[in-house]
Amino acid sequence: MDVILSHGSPALHLDDEDEFEARRAASSYPPDLVPRRHAAAEDARSLFAKGDWPFKVKAY
Repeated sequence: MDVILSHGSPALHLDDEDEFEARRAASSYPPDLVPRRHAAAEDARSLFAKGDWPFKVKAY
């Protein structure tokens, strides 16, 4: 699953959620994986919005 973030927008798009759900059902992923997946995506969005690592841009 991909987390897609765009500069200038706080929006977060989780791509391929349908594929994740199909694989989760077929592979018996642990039940706590889904909330952890969303928490990790929100962490990425927060870091991106603040410009923190790994999204920090250096001016050369």
